[in-house]
Amino acid sequence: NIIRFVLGAIDVATAMCTTYCVEFMSARWRAGAVVLLSLFWTFGTCLLVGISFLSIPTVGWRYLVLIISGILCIAPVHNLCVPTSPRYLVEKGRIEEARKVLELGAKLNCRSLPEGDLSTNDQNIQNNTQQQQQTRKEGIKDIILG
Repeated sequence: NIIRFVLGAIDVATAMCTTYCVEFMSARWRAGAVVLLSLFWTFGTCLLVGISFLSIPTVGWRYLVLIISGILCIAPVHNLCVPTSPRYLVEKGRIEEARKVLELGAKLNCRSLPEGDLSTNDQNIQNNTQQQQQTRKEGIKDIILG
């Protein structure tokens, strides 16, 4: 049960990482970024298979699991260093905190923030939500068959 919990946490962290990274990109680069992030996981899995193939006969599977688990222990520490999503902060009305996160990101990328306010336009959000609900497919059959 503990292993299932850990694996579930890793799966959730993967989805959150992708969403968080894509949130900072312009629409032009989002699709490519998701593919690139997915490729890292794919290549990492292939690399793990190769390392397992070479290391299990010599040191055994227990040491391999110990090393991999040790590497995964970095994730919680890393998560403490990642700032809260600016989009989430804006949605919750914490505009000044969102601005600070964006300013930090701009500074790290040697950029400046564009002029303008960080606020949600409630009418636009409501219209987009209604539009998405109207165009949403109803079931799996509709999704598969289009």
